[in-house]
Amino acid sequence: MKVCPMCGHENPDDEVFCELCQTNIREVPSAPRGADLPEEPVVYVKICPNCRSENEPGEVRCRTCGAFLTGVERTRKQVHHHAAPMKLKFASGAVLILTGRETMLGSGYQDPVFWGGDPYVSQAHLRIRQRDGKWYGEDISRNGTRRNGRILPKGEPVLLQNGDRLEVGRTGIRVELEEPAFAEGSEAGGRAGNAGRTRRRAFARI
Repeated sequence: MKVCPMCGHENPDDEVFCELCQTNIREVPSAPRGADLPEEPVVYVKICPNCRSENEPGEVRCRTCGAFLTGVERTRKQVHHHAAPMKLKFASGAVLILTGRETMLGSGYQDPVFWGGDPYVSQAHLRIRQRDGKWYGEDISRNGTRRNGRILPKGEPVLLQNGDRLEVGRTGIRVELEEPAFAEGSEAGGRAGNAGRTRRRAFARI
């Protein structure tokens, strides 16, 4: 499996271009498929046939336009909680800001300046993913990864938190979370998303 360094999409090993964003991934190293993460929550809503707004499953009339919802079937909706952007501060002084759903760390993915010539960093060393508003790190390396001094169990996602100190090979990395997470589609999430959209465009999408 090849993880696209631009959009995080998982591609077959023989792909030359990412199936999703068409980035050239010819030189991207292969990595094992990620372990399962906790499922994101699922809610049910009634979609008003008149104004297309969402209503609670038990509603009889649309809260937006007042149309009757008799006979309208409930619809399954998956709620995506967006994790706060993650800032990784490397011992070399380099900074990496993550906003995508999946990012690979390793000598085969980042510029050598991030690793300072560390020979203990694998090509595909640490997989970082977000799910349900949280960030998880999964060690997939030969030489191991430490979080706050403790070795991460290989192949098992571990919750990452603000202030964590990672050791990828012999390279120290500090984890910083930029802002509170929000849920897509929620009232608060909509406000946070609109307010932060301009700011997030400035982040490097890795």
